[in-house]
Amino acid sequence: MSGHSNKHTTNLPLNHPQFAAKIKVLLKTLQKRIALRLKEEEYQAKLSQREIATLLLSEENKEQKAYYKTEAMIMEDTTVQMLEILENLTDMVLVRIPILNNTIQNKEELRQIPGGLNIGIGTLIYASLHFPEFKELKDFADVMTLKFGRSYVDSLLKFKPNHQEFAPYKDSPKEDGNDIKDSYDVTKEIDAKFMNLSQRSIAEASKVEAYLVEIARAYNAPYSKLPKDEKKIEEPEPIESDDKLNDLEKRFASLKAKK
Repeated sequence: MSGHSNKHTTNLPLNHPQFAAKIKVLLKTLQKRIALRLKEEEYQAKLSQREIATLLLSEENKEQKAYYKTEAMIMEDTTVQMLEILENLTDMVLVRIPILNNTIQNKEELRQIPGGLNIGIGTLIYASLHFPEFKELKDFADVMTLKFGRSYVDSLLKFKPNHQEFAPYKDSPKEDGNDIKDSYDVTKEIDAKFMNLSQRSIAEASKVEAYLVEIARAYNAPYSKLPKDEKKIEEPEPIESDDKLNDLEKRFASLKAKK
C-alpha cells in the first residue's frame, strides 16, 4: 500500500480534528486583525481627505500637491478594498470549515464544490504575498499545503498576474520520475477583483481628478476641475447616471458621514 503514487498520500485525511481546530483559530484571529486594520485605514483616509481639502482651501490653493496626496490616498483605498474582500472571504471559509474538513479530500474535489470555496482558499493563500504583516495568512497557506499539497500552494504563491495570463499547475512528480502536468488555470482560484487590485500602479489622471472633485464637493473647497456651476455646493448629490463614479461617491459619502 505504501509503495504507490504519492499524489494524495501526503494529504490530510478527512475528519481531521486538529486541522479543523487550527483553521478555525487562524481565521478567527485573522478576522480580528483585518477588522482592526480596516478601522486604522478608515481613520487614515479621513485624515488624508482633510489634508487634501486643506491644500485646496489654502490661499495658495496647492492643487498639484493635493493631486499627489490624492494619488497616495487612492493607493490606500486600494488596500482597503483588498482588505474588505479578504474579510468577506475569511468569513466564508470559516463557515465552511466542516465542508473543507469532512467532504473535500483533494484540490480536484475542492474545485467541484459550488459557492466559490476554492476561490476563498486560493485568495487567502495568494494574499499572504500582499499582506505579510498578517502571519495568519502564511500559516493558513502552510496548513493548506498539508491538505492539498505543495504544488497547489506554490502555484498560487508564485503566480504573477503581470507576467502571464495563463498559469498551469505542475503537480508533484510520480515515483517513476515523470511529471504530472495539470493545465488548470490558477486565475480561477483567485478572486478576480482582488487580483486586479493587487497589481499596483499609478492611478490614471481621470481617477485622481474624480477623487479630487468629490473631496472638493464634500468640503466645499475650490478645485479647477469642478464644473463651473458647482463652485459652491452645500450638500452634493450623487451622480446617479455615472456608474463609474457610483462606488467612489459611496466611499466618500461614508467617510463624510463620519468626519
